[in-house]
Amino acid sequence: MVRAKSDALVGAGILDGDVLIVDRSIGLGTA
Repeated sequence: MVRAKSDALVGAGILDGDVLIVDRSIGLGTA
């Protein structure tokens, strides 16, 4: 879910805070 996507993005070097915000905006439409 969003958790998995967040972990993947964090692993890529993106800040967890930014990931959460992006996932809430974009993730809702794709997840």
